[in-house]
Amino acid sequence: MQTLLEEETTNEYAYKPKSKLPRPIHIPLVNDRMFKKMFYNENHKNFIAMLLSYILDDLTYEEIFQNLIFIKPTIDNQNYYDAISTVDLLVEIKNKIYNIEINNIFSKTALERNIDYANKLYSSKRKKGKKYLFDYSIQININNFQFKEDSEVIRTFYIRDNEYILTDKIKYVYISLSKIREKYYNKEKLNDLERILLILNGEKGEKLENMIKVNDVLDEYRRKAMDASEIEELWKYMSYNKEEEAEMIRQGDLYYAEEKGIKKGIKKGIAQTIKTNAINLHNNGVLDELICKSSDISQEELAKILEND
Repeated sequence: MQTLLEEETTNEYAYKPKSKLPRPIHIPLVNDRMFKKMFYNENHKNFIAMLLSYILDDLTYEEIFQNLIFIKPTIDNQNYYDAISTVDLLVEIKNKIYNIEINNIFSKTALERNIDYANKLYSSKRKKGKKYLFDYSIQININNFQFKEDSEVIRTFYIRDNEYILTDKIKYVYISLSKIREKYYNKEKLNDLERILLILNGEKGEKLENMIKVNDVLDEYRRKAMDASEIEELWKYMSYNKEEEAEMIRQGDLYYAEEKGIKKGIKKGIAQTIKTNAINLHNNGVLDELICKSSDISQEELAKILEND
């Protein structure tokens, strides 16, 4: 059975420094530092409420704002992946846990780590006294890429068979920013969620802003996002803490390759993993020397990979 995470991805319309598309007016949310600065902040509850009100269909802005509680963002250090990772946003609303993850580039390892974390949140309050309690765990992945064979902007996944959903308490939502961007630049019709995500990512255009109702929260976000974007270090989002992320992906994906029986060297499985990661990192603006360092390949080997892509 083919799974979604095995599908080929594309980042043609992704936010990236070498993009031929116009540079946004402020730093896009695909920069994890920008996302946390703007959203993981007790003083910015209105921004979180605004974003979630467009994603969720069962809660209003007022309900989210009044009931939103921040939760400790770090993951328990139970293994290698958890030890080197932090959660992008974790909140509780009406006894349901919402985890938002910003995925700047595709990595099967990173997405599987996210799935594992959503499952842990489900049982985070498992036993209190004689009672067993299981939380609603809703994970929202905002992805700066799209799966080639998937035409949908937003997909929701449950644990299920062909007929029944096993439980509705664990839910995974995938939103493709690059798919939204593709629709916008191809002048396709957009819904309110798609328009707000473009605006929050600094997309330009009077037509875009005229298509959504202007409100005080959105105006405040734009002002503060533009102020934050004056910080030169944040504008260097082409670096995007990429050295650490590149090493995490390399180590994680090589771990999976070795688990499948490929123990060392650049053999068939590992070679393909290194090739795919090198191309993705190059397309997202990582410097060649950082790619070579994190992938343990030479400049000549990298050049050959990119030439054959």
